Amino acid sequence: MLSPVISVPQPVNELRATVFPNPAADGSLLEVDIPATGRLVIDLVSINGQQLATVYSGNAVRGKHRISLRDKIYNLASGTYLLRVATVHRTIPVKLVIP
Repeated sequence: MLSPVISVPQPVNELRATVFPNPAADGSLLEVDIPATGRLVIDLVSINGQQLATVYSGNAVRGKHRISLRDKIYNLASGTYLLRVATVHRTIPVKLVIP
């Protein structure tokens, strides 16, 4: 028996981000959907919260953006990391796995 799938609409003003492919590869990208034009900061942090690098810091316009992670992840040891994606109104973590 099949169950109906209920689609819950996402709020239009929600900050979203994802890494693909993940586990990361040489050409991994971070896709960020920004709800409003403004300041955007993306930091690479260890699972313990230590800031390792700033991936991006500046102003960004509303909408979807793709950011290459190639030069930020090439020398990382295998393990789990976080990308801390922050706007003025919200900060979200994005899990990044280095095989």
